[in-house]
Amino acid sequence: MRSEKRDRRKKIQWQMMGAVMMIALVISVLFIIVFQSMRKVITRQYSDAAQQSVSVVAENIDYILQELENQTNSILLNQELIASFRSGKKEEFCSQLNSYFLSGIYMEGIYIVGAQRYWYVGSDISEDQNKIRIQPLEETSGEIVWLPTRTMEIRILSGLIPKACFSLGRKIVDVHSLQELGYMVVELNEDILNETCLTLTEDGSDVLIVDREQNVISSSESSVSSALAEDSLHLDAILRQKGAGSYTYQENGKSFVSLYAPLNKGNWTVIKTIPQSVLYGEVERLQRGIVTGSLILLVLLLAGTWLYFKRITDPIKKIIGQMKKVEEGNLQVQVDTDVQNEFGNLGESFNHMIVRVRELMETVVAAERSKKELELEVLHAQINPHFLYNTLSTIRFMAKIKGEESISSAIVALTKLLRISISFGKEMIQLKEEISYVDNYMLIQRLRFNQRFHYEYNLLPEHEKILVPKLILQPIVENALIYGMEESSEDQEKVLNIKIYTKNVENGVEVVAQDNGPGMTKERIQEIFREEKDINKFSKVGLNNVNQRIKLYCGESYGILIDSEPGRGTRIIIRLPAAQDSEK
Repeated sequence: MRSEKRDRRKKIQWQMMGAVMMIALVISVLFIIVFQSMRKVITRQYSDAAQQSVSVVAENIDYILQELENQTNSILLNQELIASFRSGKKEEFCSQLNSYFLSGIYMEGIYIVGAQRYWYVGSDISEDQNKIRIQPLEETSGEIVWLPTRTMEIRILSGLIPKACFSLGRKIVDVHSLQELGYMVVELNEDILNETCLTLTEDGSDVLIVDREQNVISSSESSVSSALAEDSLHLDAILRQKGAGSYTYQENGKSFVSLYAPLNKGNWTVIKTIPQSVLYGEVERLQRGIVTGSLILLVLLLAGTWLYFKRITDPIKKIIGQMKKVEEGNLQVQVDTDVQNEFGNLGESFNHMIVRVRELMETVVAAERSKKELELEVLHAQINPHFLYNTLSTIRFMAKIKGEESISSAIVALTKLLRISISFGKEMIQLKEEISYVDNYMLIQRLRFNQRFHYEYNLLPEHEKILVPKLILQPIVENALIYGMEESSEDQEKVLNIKIYTKNVENGVEVVAQDNGPGMTKERIQEIFREEKDINKFSKVGLNNVNQRIKLYCGESYGILIDSEPGRGTRIIIRLPAAQDSEK
């Protein structure tokens, strides 16, 4: 079961689906973040709009209350009315006062209380209601005092109808003498407030107007308003706030939002309370719609992606099946692809590859056959150098028996040179072995040129065992001898000096071969690196050959440099890596 799950995870179709799901997850996270930000913005806008409506209602009520204040000011500034009040002309005074009462639509009655005077114009109020509240006015100086709402019974025809009224009270002061003449209380129908607040009412919402002492001035008389009015904790928290705003609280497991705005010069506060589910109902419905639509879109996207990837991976599965047959050794398979895309091209390329593999296998078989034949020829070719090596050894013993030590030494040196040259399969040797090869070569050349040159070498101890390509110093020394001996043939007293030494450099070792020969021009140096062989002036293994072999075995950053000028000798620098021979 686990292997099946592991194989399923390896399939490209599942990997593609995983990538798509990862991208979908990232997009979903970004969508949630953006949506939450948008939700906050929309919610804030809803709150701001609701708050603005509460503030507008507060302004409208302020306008109405200001009109009522202006009407009371008109009464107190009416000198004829004040004169009638002073003279005690009740009929004249009440007639004038009644005109004010009739002009105020929401006035239920006007009380005038003076020294042993009690006059009233307005609706027919039952006698037990003829108790006006003048105590809150006693400490004032004529300013407006708004009194809380109370229920009054108004007699209409033969019945009593209860009405909620709030009151406007103030002292009656003569503006000329500033004499306090009495009190005036105007009873106002609460409907004037309720009708103004109608624009705030909606399903589930309630409106409440309270004063600073938490007395209810107006209420929609719903359970929520009553609960808020009775809950001094929430109401006190709202009234402590300055200016308009909102307040959120929990009640009976539900969340409510109270939007409030001050009015009546800050003495009252209008409060609209609405459940959060109602206030943000449109936002919640919008959110549910977007989330539902997004989930449906995501499911459709994944389903469509699965089908699309399946269509892509089916040709791959066919190719994989045919490849397994090839793995088992069947090279006669072909892929049938009928899709017009890159996978169709891949199937065609696979078919061409199988044909090419069959051709290459036939070629390899033929090449192996030829290789075996060449190996036999190489084995035959090795017989001649070995025969020559054995023959030279015989001649050396014969020369030694006859006392020809110089001939014997030359044959020994030649034998050692021949031994290195026929050492097949060993292209890298130690530097000290390469120096030994040069020593044997120089021994033979001493017999030829009769000691007309001086040769020496100085290797640092740590450089003796570094690995170098075979036969890289002998062509350099031979080149120095050929040129040097040509010059010394003209000047019999000049001795050719050849010196080989090593030094450490960054990232490797330098082997320097220096002579005091005739030197070379820059043009000749450039020709050396362009030509492959020159059997007249150089050895068959020429300097360019040495340079190319060093680069082949050691890398492009290594090789030889030639520093030479005509008449000043030649210095050939061989740059090599400092790799030591670990077997010796």
